[in-house]
Amino acid sequence: MAESASKILEGVFAINKPLHLSSAQVLRDLQEHFRSSVFFAPLLHWQSKQALQDVNKSRRKRRAAAENIKIGHGGTLDPQATGILVVGVGKGTKQMNSFLGCSKTYETTVLFGRSTDTYDVAGKVTASASHSHVTRALVEEKLASFRGKIKQVPPIYSALKINGMKAYEYARTGKALPRELQSRDLEVEQCEIVEWLEGGTHEYRWPATEASEELKQVATTMMSAAQNEIQGPESLQKRKRSDTMNEDETDNGSIVKKQRTVSRGATLDLGPKSMFGDAESKRKSLIQESSRTSYTLIHEGMTADEKAKLHTHELRPLSSEVCLAPAARIRVTASSGFYVRSFAHDLGMACSSLALMATLFRSRQAEFDVKSALTYQDLENGENVWGPKLQSMLENWNARHPEESRTDRRDMSENFRTPSWEQGGDQGQRADTSMVKKNGAKRTSHRERRNTSSGED
Repeated sequence: MAESASKILEGVFAINKPLHLSSAQVLRDLQEHFRSSVFFAPLLHWQSKQALQDVNKSRRKRRAAAENIKIGHGGTLDPQATGILVVGVGKGTKQMNSFLGCSKTYETTVLFGRSTDTYDVAGKVTASASHSHVTRALVEEKLASFRGKIKQVPPIYSALKINGMKAYEYARTGKALPRELQSRDLEVEQCEIVEWLEGGTHEYRWPATEASEELKQVATTMMSAAQNEIQGPESLQKRKRSDTMNEDETDNGSIVKKQRTVSRGATLDLGPKSMFGDAESKRKSLIQESSRTSYTLIHEGMTADEKAKLHTHELRPLSSEVCLAPAARIRVTASSGFYVRSFAHDLGMACSSLALMATLFRSRQAEFDVKSALTYQDLENGENVWGPKLQSMLENWNARHPEESRTDRRDMSENFRTPSWEQGGDQGQRADTSMVKKNGAKRTSHRERRNTSSGED
């Protein structure tokens, strides 16, 4: 590592995100390892010099920029998901937007027979449905409608912003959305079953927590609104000719409503009188609610802990009973904006049942896959392990993307100066003092220019 200590390395790499960690927490963990490392000392030293000379930033922001490696990710991965998280360091952060629009490959386990408010096992059960008729052949048949160009409505438990507030914040505060979530035009390149798991033979379990009756009603209404948004007026007319819902029996003998098939052109019918009435009255209700549920009103009076809970992903217990419903492990390659949770939910309805996402693994994003990704085990093994591996990743990235590599002054002939915290003694103090003097001169010049332009003496 001593050899790389004099070389600035930055760019893009991938890390294999563990279960239950948010994408933001992964960045914080990387930051903790990077800022105290020998490997990133040259980059941090360069950032420190630039930050201290930037008079347009506050002192607090300059100090933060000087103490932390610049880092970002190329697309959020849910806490309950694992797999590829693309990370940019230094100038690599400027490339992160390009990864938001790239295709991704996922492997997900879809568990049939239940739906939740979050469309996955982390949520509360909102409905149950028969699953004895769900076979591999049926699922493979329905998967055909999910390939190619499709429309998909994102789940309400998502980070999409509506009127400056994330959708999941509305959900967790029990407030109605100011407007319905709009469907998205997506393209699915690959959608196939990797493994079929018969009920009672797998390890997956339904959530143990039942949603309240009020939440169940809201979830059902939103389900209907989302499918109506996808289907369009032509399919809506077809639905009106057959708007009854059959009853079916679950494993425990209780009677539940049986959802009609919902693929790209179908819907779940609630009849003409739902909890919101017809479509027009529902729309008016949402508009009226919107005027009372702005970001400010929802957060008004909340303590810091209450606000933090809006962004905390609660891990709810799973049922201890063996799940008798089938499950399918499915591989999907899709364009940007594809929600696997919505896919699992929609697939269940397409099979005249219900379903949720039990697991999610992102195996590829753009050119990155799990085979060459950094791991948390590498980080735990220390810099002597993750340093050489990360160096190879960054060098390979810069070799493949020369037009995106560094071309600024840090690549000029000026030799790298050892950071002041490694120099020790007066030499480090003189380097810091010199920098402060230069900054002071620059700030004075900036004030003079500002005063001259404003007409002040």
